[in-house]
Amino acid sequence: MRVCADRFSAVWKETHGEAPLPRIGLGRFVVVAKKASDARAAARRAYRRWYESFTFLSSLMGVSHRHARPPEFDAIAEDGRAFAGTPEDAAEYVQRQLAESGANYFVGQFAFGNLTQEETLSSIALFSESDDHAREE
Repeated sequence: MRVCADRFSAVWKETHGEAPLPRIGLGRFVVVAKKASDARAAARRAYRRWYESFTFLSSLMGVSHRHARPPEFDAIAEDGRAFAGTPEDAAEYVQRQLAESGANYFVGQFAFGNLTQEETLSSIALFSESDDHAREE
């Protein structure tokens, strides 16, 4: 992501001078719970269901995705494209992802797979607390 963001920024400056840089977004799967183990369990379950749906038609047609995702949540979390944990850890994750990627805004995908409405709303509420933790520091 950093290479793309840096290249976009350079071309923007060449073509638009000192005009403000537009938004460069970073989208990530996010599950937040009071206990990290609960967040990971929900994320693993939901991501598995999301992946099955995401790849269903391409599997039937025998084609692969241009932007492939690994079939297990742990693999996509390991490479940084997903997060499951506590509000305190979420704040650190978002700050690190933005710094490493060169993006200037973050988009969390909080509803995916078979997460329930209750899980999703709780995750969003706890994530908003992570912003409070980050501002206190």
